[in-house]
Amino acid sequence: MSAPARRLDVAELLDRKLEPMPWRCGELAADGFVTVLTGHAGEGKSWIALALAVGVACGSSPGGIECRKGNALILDAENGEWLLHRRVREVDAPRVNLDLYLSNGFDLSKPTDTEWLTQTVTDAGVNLLILDSLRSLAPRMEENNGDSVAPVMAGIRQVARHTGAAIIVVHHRPKNSGSAYRGSSALRDQTDMLYLLGRCDGDPEVKTRRYLRADKMRLAGEPEDLWLQLQYADQRMSLESAEPYGGNAGAPTVKEIIADQIEAHLIANPEGVSRADLARHVKRSRDDGTVRRALDQLDIEGRANRPEHRGNPWTARGVRPPDPRPDQMTLHPGARRVSQATPLGVADLTRHEGAQNGGNK
Repeated sequence: MSAPARRLDVAELLDRKLEPMPWRCGELAADGFVTVLTGHAGEGKSWIALALAVGVACGSSPGGIECRKGNALILDAENGEWLLHRRVREVDAPRVNLDLYLSNGFDLSKPTDTEWLTQTVTDAGVNLLILDSLRSLAPRMEENNGDSVAPVMAGIRQVARHTGAAIIVVHHRPKNSGSAYRGSSALRDQTDMLYLLGRCDGDPEVKTRRYLRADKMRLAGEPEDLWLQLQYADQRMSLESAEPYGGNAGAPTVKEIIADQIEAHLIANPEGVSRADLARHVKRSRDDGTVRRALDQLDIEGRANRPEHRGNPWTARGVRPPDPRPDQMTLHPGARRVSQATPLGVADLTRHEGAQNGGNK
């Protein structure tokens, strides 16, 4: 008979080297842990989850959220085949590393179903599992009953711990309520991270701009708000990083920070740098919208040369040793309160974006 608990050796733990946090999607999801993503109906929770799944499958950074490449699986009981068919085309989903499963009476409250899920995730080597949505995948669960919610969430957590997969659970937020999630507090108690997806009243870009706010963070310090733009055009949906709504008017924007970082990199490499290399330098994907807007700004302001043909390197204009020219952009970066020496990572940018949000939290 196996023991119901395993003893850990404290001395061995103290001597063992700490491993880095196994983040899979920025600071939103980590291998072996559970994230609950909540929001009102129509906020774009399923779109965000799909974008992150594609990000993991491709090793890209949707919305500036750096995703470590691996295998992703979406278990859907919310959208159905017809809608998923359209959406995988609208996000240019890859043909490999991404599996879609439709619920056929799946129930997270049934031990046999969680056992099937554990085996499926293990056999497929899944690194990111999306459960969309909690209510639909646990139809017998009573949301306001902690004794009903806790076993379901514990089962999801066991799948994460046993398989090592990062799990994102899509859940709904109640209407006309300040609560970050719907149902018993057992849901928040039993998850490792809880993120709220929302939008701000009065935002002129309220149709497309969203914030992601950490309501619970067990694995690290609570991050600042992350701002995203959901854009639909020409039958394509894109997820890009966005400027925060409101905040300090005098603070440099994320686009300005990235533009300054790119310009500094161009000055250090006067022979020219490709757009893909510039994006990597600021820890973003080549097609990231903020990178594109930063490059457009540099070109308009005459601070960089736009290549005439696809693939040509970008170069900084007039690269030469500092002289008395009154060039605030290149000679006095301190005046803009922006460091041009160190590229910003995703965590740095999300903290900066949240800082600009100021009192809008």
